[in-house]
Amino acid sequence: MKPDVLFIQDLNLIPRSFAIELKKYAGTMVGEIASPPPPKSYFLEYDLIVSALPSIVSQVRSWGIKSVYIPLAFDERWASFRSASSRKIDAIFIGSFSRHQPQTIPLLQSIASVAPGLQIFGPANLKDLARAGLRSFYHGEAWGKDMFNLLANSKIVVNRHGTIAGDFAVNMRMYEATGSGAALVTENKSNLSEIFEPGREVIAYNNYEEAAASVLELLQDESRLSEVARNGQSRTLREHTYTMRASVLSSLLGGPDA
Repeated sequence: MKPDVLFIQDLNLIPRSFAIELKKYAGTMVGEIASPPPPKSYFLEYDLIVSALPSIVSQVRSWGIKSVYIPLAFDERWASFRSASSRKIDAIFIGSFSRHQPQTIPLLQSIASVAPGLQIFGPANLKDLARAGLRSFYHGEAWGKDMFNLLANSKIVVNRHGTIAGDFAVNMRMYEATGSGAALVTENKSNLSEIFEPGREVIAYNNYEEAAASVLELLQDESRLSEVARNGQSRTLREHTYTMRASVLSSLLGGPDA
């Protein structure tokens, strides 16, 4: 096929020896990563690395490889415009419980103490959830269409980042939650204000107690809940869609938007 651009979204699958072979057939090789990175050798054959995580961009640049910060985004086809206060699910968490997210269980324990209607979805060990007192809140895994349907029926989405994120707001759930019209309660990270306006478009917390207090406050004030959800969705649809990110990437690669 000899594509003008070969775009690799999982660098872990392509060791350097394979990348060298692929490069014989591609005009430009681009890699995307915002998760725990593979060894340096996996990066060396790429012409460009794009990442939603500024620390990875800095690391890759220090190796002499071109790297650009492009945040993740939302697919606007999944937008739901129902008022957040009219939705059935009070609060929802969709995510993983791996060693990369050690704060998940204590966070959800705090949320569950103020939101009996909390629903938890994602790959999880049932014994761990039972020990944490969260088994009754767990409803299995949710992916794709099912996940977006759940978000569209949720008043509040509780979010946290994995350890790889460090002090940066990075993950996709921020955009999926706001784009779906739910009120987002997420960690207060150093760059969050560059993405959303805390207090107006999303609610930011510094610890588990603040997260729980924020969820309770929103559930008790429907007007505030709907306002935050509406403002967050407006910001996402205005600035954080994949259509916009694709335009940026196309310009970098010399496409029609260049």
